[in-house]
Amino acid sequence: MPRVLLIIIVTIFFLSSCKKEETPSHQQYQETLLVYMIADNDLYNEAFLDSYQIAQGLNKGQKVVVYIDAGQGNAKLYELNQPNMSSIQNHIVKMYSHDDSANPKVIYETLQEMIRLYPSQNYDLILWSHSNAWFPNIPTRTKSFGYDRGTTINIDKLVSALPIKFRTILFDSCLMGSIEVISELQHNAEYIVAAPTNVLKEGFYYRDMIPKLLNEKAPIQQRLIDACQQYIDHYTNQIEPSQQSASISIYQTAYIPEVEQAFQSIRNHRKEVITSENVLQLDNVYKCYDFHDMLKKNYSPQDYEKVKSSLKRLIVFHDHTDWFLSKIELERSNGISCYIPTRNDNQYFSYYQTLSWSKHSEYNQAIFP
Repeated sequence: MPRVLLIIIVTIFFLSSCKKEETPSHQQYQETLLVYMIADNDLYNEAFLDSYQIAQGLNKGQKVVVYIDAGQGNAKLYELNQPNMSSIQNHIVKMYSHDDSANPKVIYETLQEMIRLYPSQNYDLILWSHSNAWFPNIPTRTKSFGYDRGTTINIDKLVSALPIKFRTILFDSCLMGSIEVISELQHNAEYIVAAPTNVLKEGFYYRDMIPKLLNEKAPIQQRLIDACQQYIDHYTNQIEPSQQSASISIYQTAYIPEVEQAFQSIRNHRKEVITSENVLQLDNVYKCYDFHDMLKKNYSPQDYEKVKSSLKRLIVFHDHTDWFLSKIELERSNGISCYIPTRNDNQYFSYYQTLSWSKHSEYNQAIFP
């Protein structure tokens, strides 16, 4: 379907019909998928396109609870609960007066309210916005997660902004498939789904992913694998080479301590400074390098295999297109990134040393012996 026509359909989807509030039933659900969209930025149109796709992907009896801050007046909470919905405006659960959805307090209170309104045994959460891995909000253009008219949230603040341990956290945003992010969020979710590369503006293709994610007949790990495979297949089959750009991984966070301990056991085996020379860089701006490739280029085969075996348990699934934006060849990509700084990265490195991965794996000491 042409993009212009799709935008017209989505506009009707959001503006037609009367506005009235949906009343949650407060019944106990087996599971609930929550979506938190920070779209008060250049992703405004994509937020509504994705919400429309989510509704398209629903089957009878299914629901998805979606929070959208798109900068057009009040942020809104929607309950998408009908397949082939003609309009979303009569499915508003609540309108909010706050105007900063990247604020940790707002994230915490909003998610807590969504959980209260939809009591469930299991919760899965999609975090949707801009992001740049673990990089902190400093006086440049970096941010860890979210972008609400200039406000962002650092990864350590995101940890405390999540009110419960989710079954799964899925990042529909850039560069969050890094060892630093997964380590930092290990106590916030059993599984994390994220891309070690950037994510195209169109993001997840929800119409085909939602049926996989909500398939209660399958165990959660298989559902995630099926949804992620659908994501890669969607971009692999694009006609334009530049659109054939995607990567995705599933991380089982229980194995993060094992990876930290494995790296700690080998870090002193290299006396020279860790180098990024000839290591696959997964983006064109930030220092996000393939973790496997860093180990191969800097450590002995025996040391690499020791950490690799732990990473194999951490990374349940990973896949990618052949290239990203026809510039970054992903053949050597193994599903997780890491940071390799230089000595002039003081603005980042001081913050980096406070991160869980840096401390528990002693990676910071391996970087600059």
